[in-house]
Amino acid sequence: MAFTQITVTGSYLDPTGQPETGWAVFQLSEQMTNDGVAATTEPVVAPLDGEGNLSIVLYATDDPDTLPTDAVYNVSLHLSGGIQTFTTTVPAASAGGTMRLGAATLTASFLSRVNYAATVTGWTLLGTAASDGFYESDIVHNTGDGKYYVFSTKNNNSTIYRAHSDLTLLAAQTPVAVAPAVWYPTVSKAGSSWYLWGTSSSTATSLCTASGANSPGAFSLVGACKKNSPISHPTVGIIDSHIRYNSADGYWYMVGLSVEGYAGSEWPVVIWRCSDPPGAAQYWTQVGNVYDIFANTGLPSWAVNPTTHLFDVFDPDLVNPAPGEWYLSFSGYDGTTRSNGIIALDDSWRATGSAVLLTTAYSDVNYVQSPDGIVPDRLFGFAGTTFACLDLPL
Repeated sequence: MAFTQITVTGSYLDPTGQPETGWAVFQLSEQMTNDGVAATTEPVVAPLDGEGNLSIVLYATDDPDTLPTDAVYNVSLHLSGGIQTFTTTVPAASAGGTMRLGAATLTASFLSRVNYAATVTGWTLLGTAASDGFYESDIVHNTGDGKYYVFSTKNNNSTIYRAHSDLTLLAAQTPVAVAPAVWYPTVSKAGSSWYLWGTSSSTATSLCTASGANSPGAFSLVGACKKNSPISHPTVGIIDSHIRYNSADGYWYMVGLSVEGYAGSEWPVVIWRCSDPPGAAQYWTQVGNVYDIFANTGLPSWAVNPTTHLFDVFDPDLVNPAPGEWYLSFSGYDGTTRSNGIIALDDSWRATGSAVLLTTAYSDVNYVQSPDGIVPDRLFGFAGTTFACLDLPL
């Protein structure tokens, strides 16, 4: 039986939604033979056309008479944002003789996935709360019980949460009060420890802790986040904070609005980091502010009021899809419309590239990575009593 020929295709957009330019290179990991025919191990190139599509005919890797049985194609995708490499098999049983390279094995970039979802598939409304809505919220997935936990602000003076494994049923759950003196929550879980940071006054972010293999108990206040210097360790003047751990360098990173830098109607967005574990007092060092963050790119037009020429950025959230890979989601106001977008951050914590506009309907956009490789990576957005998700291509 001869080799089965399969047409392999793919389609790619850049972060602005325009067709990508570039090419893909396919090369067998070892020579395959079938019925006296030997497949070349030389690299073959498939250029992207003007619509960002590629198409190439390759030999299947699993025909009954093909040897060896474990050959794969090494693929390198050359796009405007860089080179990505991966391996893939080509099944002989591909429907219609065509195999589409999916994002499970081939993704142009995280922002390309985000942009495709925002412009093509769109947001999915998950539910509406009857009371005590999703104000200033954060969401985490707990692998221990398979539930999503949404922590939200109640009455601008306390924190509640709802939890369910079915996102469409989460809004109907009775909210549980957990932190009566902290609001604008941001949450992380490690083992059986829950960590909650939130605004605890008009000038500070504080840490609370709780325990629970699955759902948390009541949180206990540890204290306000402190500056690493001077020696007196004054309080870090940040509100509306969002905190995530970076496994690449062992630091916790906090983004928020600077009370100390407030000028008239502008709240500088600042980033601080801390290596102290969150079980006790934490001491933080500033690594960036809004003027530095957008120094190379400028703010998008939807985050600048054209009348006052002032920037209006709020609800900043850190997005960390992979160790060492960071993005900033943030809301902006142009004097008429509130919008939310996302932009990449480089190693110096400055914005790079173009911001992707996500939505004008939701804010506090949080990222949750797929818990099982089957459910897609998702962005979650909140608006008053409603919350929604944006499923990213696998």
